Amino acid sequence: MTTGVKIAIGVTAALALFGFTKKNNYVSVLREMKIAVDNIRKLRYRNGKIYTDVDVILINPTKLNFSPITAGAITLRRISLKMKGTLLGNGLGTVKNFDLPAGGTQKIEKIEIEILSLEILNLLFTGSFSTNPNDYTIEVELNALGKTWIIEQ
Repeated sequence: MTTGVKIAIGVTAALALFGFTKKNNYVSVLREMKIAVDNIRKLRYRNGKIYTDVDVILINPTKLNFSPITAGAITLRRISLKMKGTLLGNGLGTVKNFDLPAGGTQKIEKIEIEILSLEILNLLFTGSFSTNPNDYTIEVELNALGKTWIIEQ
């Protein structure tokens, strides 16, 4: 075996180990990732439907950096807005790349949520509707590393 072949095998093994370690780090971050509602604003009526914009903050509580250059391999797909456990509406994610340093956060702004009109009417008529931001939670569906991840507040 020539020296060049030995070097090529060593470099290939090192790259494979690096890739495996990175994937495991990303899995660890995805398992521990937190999310929080930052802002709900701009309630509007359009084409017979009610919409609002929601800002969320993704939180990386781990000591691992999550900085994938993914070309769309990690995508934010669905966002569900809930009030006191009741589903208010859903939105579709458009974020394909984001950076979450160890112990850091990433704010995602202006996620349009289509509100379920019957739920809002029910909450308004029963007096259960709340303007307290602490009563609202969010659930995010991410596609990453060939798997679907659900992150709940």
